[in-house]
Parts: sequence; structure tokens; C-alpha cells
Amino acid sequence: MEIKLKDPSLEKCVRNHFDPCTIDEWIQKSNAKVDDTNPPVTLLLDLDETIISQDNPLSLHSLQVFVNDLAFYVDLDAIEAIKRIVNNGHNLKIITDAGYSYDDVNQVL
Repeated sequence: MEIKLKDPSLEKCVRNHFDPCTIDEWIQKSNAKVDDTNPPVTLLLDLDETIISQDNPLSLHSLQVFVNDLAFYVDLDAIEAIKRIVNNGHNLKIITDAGYSYDDVNQVL
């Protein structure tokens, strides 16, 4: 059974042909500058144990930083990849339940 929208003009809201639908497509779009043919994508980033850790270095390129007497290990390669995505005009949304304050995250990044 084929599902059709009552109002065909709403189809663009359901699935825009620019929207990436696989991880590889998302990565390809995020590595390119935002323009008329490449609208911005959004990176949802959970900080804890991905690019920031309070316990252990995350990679060989981790740097230990101190913010408000707390030690963090920061994955420098991950930071550079995130900067490239943002510098290309894409969006970054940080989500985490680790309890980091905005100011602490801002200082680390």
C-alpha cells in the first residue's frame, strides 16, 4: 500500500531531496561548504566520552586541560573535525547529561 499526503505541497516538509539519508551522505555534505545546493546539516554531539573525558585520554592526540580545577582530556582530532564542519556553515548542537556547565564547555572547546 502506497502512502500519499493529502496535500502534495507538504511533501517537501517530509523529505527534502537535499536531506542526507545515510551516514556517508551526511559526512559528504558536512565536509562541503553550505550553499544553494548544499543546505546545512546539524551535528548532534554528546560530549561525554566522545571528545571530552574526565577519566581517560580518548586518543593519542588527547590534551589534558583544566577548567575550574577540573581536569578534562580533550580529543584534538575530534575538535578539528568539528571546527571544519562548523566553518563550512553547518550547525552544531551539544547534548549531554554529564552536567557540564555552558561556560566549562565553552572554555574547553
